[in-house]
Amino acid sequence: MSCLAISNSDLGHHQEAMHLNKQTLELRKRMLGDEHPDTLLSMNNLAVTYSNLGQYQEAMHLEKQTLELQKRRLVDEHPDTLGSMNNLAVTYSDLGQYQEAMHLHKQTLESRKRILGDEHPDTLRSMKRLAMSYSKLGQHQEAMQLGKQTVEALQRILGPNHPDTISSAQNLAEISRHKQGSQMEETRAKPPRRISRYLPFLKR
Repeated sequence: MSCLAISNSDLGHHQEAMHLNKQTLELRKRMLGDEHPDTLLSMNNLAVTYSNLGQYQEAMHLEKQTLELQKRRLVDEHPDTLGSMNNLAVTYSDLGQYQEAMHLHKQTLESRKRILGDEHPDTLRSMKRLAMSYSKLGQHQEAMQLGKQTVEALQRILGPNHPDTISSAQNLAEISRHKQGSQMEETRAKPPRRISRYLPFLKR
């Protein structure tokens, strides 16, 4: 059932995937318990499907539950826990909660650097997402710096034509556009400078 749900999701049949994921989760809770790894995987899959359907509040609620259970059952820096942190951060961003997203992306990035290394694909994905969070918050300098680092690392490791490299380059271009747009807004918002002239008294 879980495999069928994933296939439906891959085909864009998100409504069907949601129903199957709900059934799978209910069965696994009943048979395996709330904290079994397969149950947590089903919770994650259902949350992703909610996101695909634009039901971000439902996704956030389920991702929070999944993360809390994983932290209790696993360690904070277990790959599955970090994956759930990443998913919740992405959902925060989808909901426009950029401060919360940035905070969680920072935590995920620091942990992934420590566990996986600076140039692991998951670390680089966290860098890309943190850069976008910076951009959404108007922290354009930090966003540009991190975005450039990500693109350079991906070009070196995966090559310029890899999908992850292309995606990160597109993100960097978007960050640059946001920065330019912000600068133009600042320029328009400034009041015109008044020019004071010295006018000498005229003598008769």
